[in-house]
Formats: sequence, C-alpha cells, structure tokens
Amino acid sequence: MKEFFGVSKNGSDIQTKFVDMIQVGRWQDELITTLKYYRDTYNRNLDPDVLPYSMVGRLLFRNALMPYHFVIGTGRQKILMIMGWEEGDSGVNGYVEEAHTTIPWTDSPEDEHLESLGLCSQVWPMWKKKLNSPIQVTIVIPKKWQGGLIDRLLLGYKCEVKYSSQYYNLGDDVFNGFTIEGVNKNDYDMLMLSQIKRPTDGKVYDAKEIKKDFSRYLSDDAILWDFYWPMGFYDTFFDGDSKTPSWEYSGMTGEKHKPTYDSVNEFLEALYQDRYLQKTINKATGKIENAREAVTSRFYVGINKLRLYDSDNTNWTDHSSIVYQDTFIAEHGVEEYLKKHRIQSVKWFKDYTNTVLNFYS
Repeated sequence: MKEFFGVSKNGSDIQTKFVDMIQVGRWQDELITTLKYYRDTYNRNLDPDVLPYSMVGRLLFRNALMPYHFVIGTGRQKILMIMGWEEGDSGVNGYVEEAHTTIPWTDSPEDEHLESLGLCSQVWPMWKKKLNSPIQVTIVIPKKWQGGLIDRLLLGYKCEVKYSSQYYNLGDDVFNGFTIEGVNKNDYDMLMLSQIKRPTDGKVYDAKEIKKDFSRYLSDDAILWDFYWPMGFYDTFFDGDSKTPSWEYSGMTGEKHKPTYDSVNEFLEALYQDRYLQKTINKATGKIENAREAVTSRFYVGINKLRLYDSDNTNWTDHSSIVYQDTFIAEHGVEEYLKKHRIQSVKWFKDYTNTVLNFYS
C-alpha cells in the first residue's frame, strides 16, 4: 500500500508523489522516539505519554500534514514562519490542550483529547523534508527556546532555523525590541504567523500594518497567513452555519487574498482526485466492486460513516446527513460511494479553508 502526498504547486502545475506506507510508518516512529528522547533528556514536563498508545506522536505527525498541504496549496515558494507556540517550563504539557483532554486517560467513551494545533502548525516543515518538496521555509524561534523541542526537532530534519530576540506579539517591531538574527533575504513571498498570541486588550491590527513590520524580508507581492487557532474543537466553532465562526476575536483584519484561496482549493481538488490505488473492477459491468484508499489499509476510507451532502451545499455540523457506508454501498454501489466520499473530503477542506484560514493581501 502507498500513501498520496502533495509535493509542490507552481501555478496550475501540481506535483504529487506516492510513498510506501511502511516508510511513512517509519517516519512516524522516528518522531515518537524523538519526542520521548527529548522528554527524558531536556524537559520532563513535555511528556508525549500524557496520552496512551503513542497518541501524541501519531496525532502530531498526522496533523502537521494539514498545514503542510495548505502551504503547498498556496503555491508560495519561500516562506518565513514566525513561531508562537510555547513549550512550557512550569508543569504545563504543551502537547495537548489540557482543558479539552482527559488526564489521566481512562479508556472510557467519555474520554476526549485535543492536541495542540499550534504545535502542529510549527512542525509541518518535517513533511517538506521527508517528501523532498522544493519550497523553501525559514523557521524563526524565540532565542529563549534555542535548543528547545522545535529547534532540535526541525534541525534534526535539516530545516533552516533562525532566532528572534523575543516572542513576536501582534504589532511588535524593532522599536519594542523584536529582531531576527541572521535573516538576510528580502524575497519571502509568504509570511506565516504560526499561533501568535492575541492581544489581551482586544486590539485589532490591520494585516497590511503587520506586513510592514516584516517588509525588509518580504517580496512586493508577499501574502500574510495568520495561522491562529482558538482553543477548542473545530466543530464547536460553528453555530449551525458553516460560514459563521463562533469565536469572537481574531486580532487581525484586512483584505483577504482571494487568489490564494482559489489556489488552495485547486490543489485540494487535485489531491483528492484519485486516492484509491487498489481497485477491483467487475469485468462484465466495468464498475468498481472494491477499493482501498491510499491513506489507509482499511476497507474503503478507514471510516464506516459518510456525510452525504451535494457539491453545492455543505454543513459540517448537520449530523442528520450521516449514513453508514455499508448501507449506502448496499443501495448505490462502491463506485457511487467513492464519488460521494471525494465530494465530502473536498468540500470539508474547502469549508475549512474559506472559513478558518486567514490569507491576507
């Protein structure tokens, strides 16, 4: 079995690749081992075994793939990423959102977990290295955490890491002490603010003013991606309307860069075009009788439920639209099921992209 990944996007030229799932499993095991070594050697508070079954490492590995694919989808080639996640050195386990995670884990149906999506947004460059993507990324880490988890982890993947004088807060510039060491380029075409803390006074900044603070590093056509995730589960951000976030404050406003949203959605369409590598075709009818998805060795898509909605109407929180795959297949066949699942996947990511991701001109 092989797994399907995006590698690059330049205009409408999209490059993808397949990787053997055994190899992907080895990559995941390497990360899990690294997290445990870091705990044992450098920071006992950052414990990946806060959840059993290597859940922390597995979730971090997989969830970092999402921001990686969004970066690829933008079509941008040179990214300057400013780190906002804090490792924590006072008993707080930065791997999970403790308010939304059952600690200790009890193996009961009521247990819940929510990994730190801020952390996932910091470590996506490991996928760039593993997949040999040609995009360039410079990760800026506060000097305080030189030698910390992100620093050691990404340097281990041979990523380019630089250091800032302090954590970046929205609105910081050289006048209040924020500087970056060793970044001499001025042609980054995307500035990615990765889980930067919001002002406590509720102040809202204009994206163009934020870009000005980094103008010495950016090309004239650079965009700003404000990757900010409020605490909580994704599906609680919506009140029955997938277009309306329920969080009240994002700290930034500005003109959204529509071509970037279009580019990401074009990429997602391509990524989900043909994920089904193993197919059994009925020679008499020419229809698919059986299929396995590239991403999993489990039957069909690795899940037994399907959200049914058409290509024009998405409502992720409408649980009444869920049906079991076996029921649907019995009535409509495998081929129709695969078509519906592709629509589901693409529409979910488009919904996510257009609602949660903030790409500014």
